[in-house]
Amino acid sequence: NSGFQVLGEKNPDTGLHCPGFELDDTDAVLEVARALGKNGKCKTCTGEEDSNPEYGYRATIKGKVKSLGDGSHSAAGPPTLTDIQVLDEEVGCDGAPTIPPLCKTEAAVTVPAAPTPAPVPDDPAASDELMVGDDVCITGYVMDNYCIYTTGNPGVLLDDQSVVTLENPELHSFYCLLDVGVCYNSGFQVLGEKNPDTGLHCPGFELDDTDAVLEVARALGKNGKCKTCTGEEDSNPEYGYRATIKGKVK
Repeated sequence: NSGFQVLGEKNPDTGLHCPGFELDDTDAVLEVARALGKNGKCKTCTGEEDSNPEYGYRATIKGKVKSLGDGSHSAAGPPTLTDIQVLDEEVGCDGAPTIPPLCKTEAAVTVPAAPTPAPVPDDPAASDELMVGDDVCITGYVMDNYCIYTTGNPGVLLDDQSVVTLENPELHSFYCLLDVGVCYNSGFQVLGEKNPDTGLHCPGFELDDTDAVLEVARALGKNGKCKTCTGEEDSNPEYGYRATIKGKVK
C-alpha cells in the first residue's frame, strides 16, 4: 500500500540503484507481477513453473510523466508516471530508455559550467572580445542548466522529453523552470538567439543570482501548474520565460 517505483540502474561509483519513477497504478503492477511470480512463499502469485521467479522483480514500464517530484532523495523526490503499461522486461523500450532525473543528480551538481559566454548578435561591433567588467544587455529565453546539460545529449526538457531544450525553449514550462528543485538549483542562463544553420539557440550568459531570477519570473508566471508563480491574469505566461538581462561580465 506504500506504492511502487521502478528503480534506475546501479551507479558503479556508489554501488546503489538510484530512485527512478513513482508508478501511480498499484493495481496494474500487482496484476502483472503476481501473474509472473512463483506461487509458494508468495501466496498471491499464480505462476506454477520452475522458471517463474521468486526474487528481484524487473519489468519494462511505459508511461507519461504526471509530476516531476521535488528532486530530493525522499518519497517525494522522484517523478510520477501515469497511464502506465507494465510489461515483461524482455520487451524493452522502443528507443533508448529514459534515464530517471535522480540518476543524474550527481552529474547535475558536478556538471561543468557552460562554455565561456559570448554573444551572437548581428551587429559586428558587438562581436568584439568581451572583457571582465564589460556591461552586457541581452534579451532571450532564461533556461536552467539542468535541462540544457544533464537530461541527455542534446539536452531535453525535463517535463517534456520530446522537446530538445536549445531548439524550442519557448516550450519550457514555468513549472519546470521555477518549481523543480533539481532545475533551479542548477543555476540559470540567458540564451542567445537561434542559429539558423543549426536550428538551436546558443548558450549565452550564466547568471550568478538565482534568487533574482526566481523573484521576477515567479511574479510574472501564471499561478496554476506553476505553484510558486503568483500571476493571476490570463495574460501571465506559463511557458517560455524571456527577459532582458543587464549585468557585468564577471
